[in-house]
Amino acid sequence: MWRVAFSGYGWLPVIGTPKQAKPTTGDPNLQKSNSAVLPSNDISIQVFIPIVLSQPSIFLKQVQRIVVIVLPILLLLLAVYLLAPAIAKSVRRTRRRTSAQHDGPRARVALAYSEWRDHASDFGYGRPTETPLQYLARLADDEEQRELAWLVTRVVWGDMRDTVDENDAATAEELSRALRRRLSMAHSPLLRVIAMVSRLSLRDPYALPAERHWWRSDREAA
Repeated sequence: MWRVAFSGYGWLPVIGTPKQAKPTTGDPNLQKSNSAVLPSNDISIQVFIPIVLSQPSIFLKQVQRIVVIVLPILLLLLAVYLLAPAIAKSVRRTRRRTSAQHDGPRARVALAYSEWRDHASDFGYGRPTETPLQYLARLADDEEQRELAWLVTRVVWGDMRDTVDENDAATAEELSRALRRRLSMAHSPLLRVIAMVSRLSLRDPYALPAERHWWRSDREAA
């Protein structure tokens, strides 16, 4: 590699090979000469002109590299944050149902109604201080909701406290599932997704006196 000194720039490398005339090749008899062409008195020299090239900026590449690394992590954290309520509600539902199965039909009836009220809370219809009969006025008149409200009222406070059986518990659970399914289908898919990841029922869960024991344990654990 050749280096040439330039004033103000210092020693700079000469990149590449300067263009020169190609030598004549082939049969000498075929070469043509012109006697009228005389040698020139001018001096032939090679002139090197330095060209200052701007260095490409690496800032954009650094930003792209950071985005490629950080963006997937942020998306993962966002997904965990959004899905955490759904996972927490699933775990809580499993714990409550296991506890209600152990406590008997009365606890199962109370839990079935609480699941309906928590589901409604996630859609923005939460009134945790209202009794089942008071809550009937919040939504349109519905036979299944009315039947469930009267059943849970009789089981928790009324004449069925000591006579409730497995059939009553199964009826309450079926009514609760039907009401939750119908409420979900009455809303758009986007609202159903929002309700699934909602934290409203986690912050203020609905619970009846028949299930206060595990409700307190949930709040203390939180």
